[in-house]
Amino acid sequence: MEPPTKPIPNPLKLEREMDYILDFEELDKNSLQMVGGKNASLGEMIGAGIHVPPGFAVTTDSYPSHAAIVCREYGLPAVTGTGVATSIIKTGDIIKVDGDTGVVTIVKRAN
Repeated sequence: MEPPTKPIPNPLKLEREMDYILDFEELDKNSLQMVGGKNASLGEMIGAGIHVPPGFAVTTDSYPSHAAIVCREYGLPAVTGTGVATSIIKTGDIIKVDGDTGVVTIVKRAN
């Protein structure tokens, strides 16, 4: 499938500024949920004065946006970051996705 030739409205709407990349120096034990244990530990080590090679962490905020960007570029409807879709929608269910309104409808449940 070829990417569309004209921009498509992004179905992902943000209510806050998101940081997708953070330097290790910005991290500490309170960053665990945002960057995971290894990255948070590297930030703690820097804070304790231990030499850590320069680097950065990719935050959990980046993952939903990636899916939305790929779908937008290929003209596919997308609703991301719902937090419950994988527990409600089951393998084999037929769904309808409206990327403009953010509504996902289960049309038919799998047997």
